[in-house]
Amino acid sequence: MIKELPGGTLYPYQVEALDSIEGWAGRSLIADEMGLGKTATALAWLYNHPELRPALIVCPAAIKLQWAQEITRWLGIPAEDIEIVKGTRLRPLERPLAIVNYDILGKRMSNLLDYRPKVVILDESHYVKEVKSKRSKVSATICQLPGVESVLALTGTPVVNRPKELWHQIQCVQSKMWPNFFRYAMRFCDPQRVETRWNPEKNIRDKAWDFSGASHLDELDKILREEVMVRRRKVEVMAQLPEIQSVTVPFEVDLTKYHQVRQEVRERLEDLAESLRSERESITSLETGAKGIAIASRAERNSTVRLDGLVITEITRLKHEAALAKVDVALDWITNFIQTGEPLVVYVHHHDLGDAITDGLQKAGLPVPAPLDGRRSARWRRDNVTAFGDGAFPVIVCGLKSMGMGVDGLQRGASHVAMLEFGWSPTDHAQAVARLHRIGQDNAVTVHYLLAAGTIDERIAQLVDAKATVTSAVMGEMDDEGIIESVDLDLAESLLFSVMEEA
Repeated sequence: MIKELPGGTLYPYQVEALDSIEGWAGRSLIADEMGLGKTATALAWLYNHPELRPALIVCPAAIKLQWAQEITRWLGIPAEDIEIVKGTRLRPLERPLAIVNYDILGKRMSNLLDYRPKVVILDESHYVKEVKSKRSKVSATICQLPGVESVLALTGTPVVNRPKELWHQIQCVQSKMWPNFFRYAMRFCDPQRVETRWNPEKNIRDKAWDFSGASHLDELDKILREEVMVRRRKVEVMAQLPEIQSVTVPFEVDLTKYHQVRQEVRERLEDLAESLRSERESITSLETGAKGIAIASRAERNSTVRLDGLVITEITRLKHEAALAKVDVALDWITNFIQTGEPLVVYVHHHDLGDAITDGLQKAGLPVPAPLDGRRSARWRRDNVTAFGDGAFPVIVCGLKSMGMGVDGLQRGASHVAMLEFGWSPTDHAQAVARLHRIGQDNAVTVHYLLAAGTIDERIAQLVDAKATVTSAVMGEMDDEGIIESVDLDLAESLLFSVMEEA
């Protein structure tokens, strides 16, 4: 198997996974823990089998763009060769790689049947754990089409805690492995007879089988690992991993309000630029001595305007609007993430964004405290960090500034960080990540940067260079003051011109 891909080199444990998948004829459940590169492993399988096209990738809507980005990165395939399926209107699928979300599978079924995929990848395959759900039935239909030669199901969710939820995922991958659910359930789901509704004709309560339990788990685990499943935990492959990994997650969001604010910002920045041009022209007409004094005075005044005045104020409005546009899709992403059993720390900058995320999670029935930001006392924040470390919450929302330094304990609760908003410098991110990457952390730390596609988020990510600069700062390889000076100046100037140049 080829381990050198256009986008990089696989880790040894990923190469081992490819060997296992090959031995199972391309039908496998890739159940590695979050952060171990299941996506890269699946794409490496595609790379090693170019004859298996077209290929269909099914995933939650929130990560369709991320899959497209990872395909381009790892396989070197241009964006025009990747079809991102949108909406429910029937349109032919013609490109060799297609990405579709679970929610529209049923409505696009005709297209998918005509597409005739040879490979199907089910990402976050726990989405099809319920046998009777519509998306589970449609997914199984696609996976079991005559022309499908390979099916890879990807999930980081612990797969043997409730064996009932595993059966349909295995059906999609290897339908002949356990063709009969009842026999599977009687062996692995701790069957119990329970009373249900009252039967007036027999004057007794009806009984039914309850398969919500678990039994013979060692046997189930052994069969899975020998015949279909690849599963490694971070602690098992720590020696192969970098201490900090970064993942960019682009979201497709509604940009209506963002475009309105961008136009307002653009007009204000154009006024500022015109003012600066007029001032420059007036200086050029002065005598030599007066010109030198005016230039020095203008340089000092304009640096303040750029960094502490209008430009930063206006661009902050854009950053804020981009963040608000992400709320709904970010909630979906966070909810899906914690279903894997991995706790998560979410960093935000603005109070209203933290409140929106917390409210959304609480409405979904999750035990989440109020945002840990500057509105709460240091003692209250400390107590909730301790509770998070003890496993009281699956996710905790933190202020980027207030929780970015002087806080200890988050490393006990999680090894995954989601950055929902960017600060003005990599130092903000470095300090935030350092709350998890510190003594007491047992795992490699993964930082997920959640971006709104088509917004200023993407430009800031390029300028701040979150992947390299933040890691360097965390590792003590960069001077913080140098980071702030170089990035802030470049950031302000670059964003000024990029916003003004946008249509």
